[in-house]
Amino acid sequence: MNKCVGKVSMSEEIAIGSVPRWPDRLSKPSARASVINNGASLFEVDSQKWVRRVAYYKKSLGVKLGSTHIRNVMDMNAFFGGFAAAIVSDPVWVMNVVPAQKPLTLGVIYDRGLIGVYHDWYESNSLPMPMPHLTIILTLCILLDFILLIILCTIVLRLMQCILNLLVYQIKLH
Repeated sequence: MNKCVGKVSMSEEIAIGSVPRWPDRLSKPSARASVINNGASLFEVDSQKWVRRVAYYKKSLGVKLGSTHIRNVMDMNAFFGGFAAAIVSDPVWVMNVVPAQKPLTLGVIYDRGLIGVYHDWYESNSLPMPMPHLTIILTLCILLDFILLIILCTIVLRLMQCILNLLVYQIKLH
């Protein structure tokens, strides 16, 4: 649990009082971005990357955020929360999930005014993303991962009698 609880900073530059006001805080890296080398520049790159990706999803894949089909979204590898910031004008709720084995960036997500949690999707000595725990109804799932993991997820979802339309795009999103 200690990894999940943020420490209150005693230094002025990282203290909560130094976070910009809403909505400026969505686009400006907080001092806590410095938990990673080049954190401020990575914050900018991540934000720009997600603006491009969201535009692609909406245009090419016909993703309609805020419709009756897509109201709740989970970003399972949130990093700095760039995806949620990119769709802030859409009427959706986003849960940012920072994998426990990745850099601990949840404080930056909070500083942006977004919500999130740490979670360990991988259990030791088991298949990735334990599917028996999947109890939600999916209307759309976009997987950006290794092709073998995507194939594994596809097999498991088909075994759960889900109707799948698998779209595979070989594009550069960076």
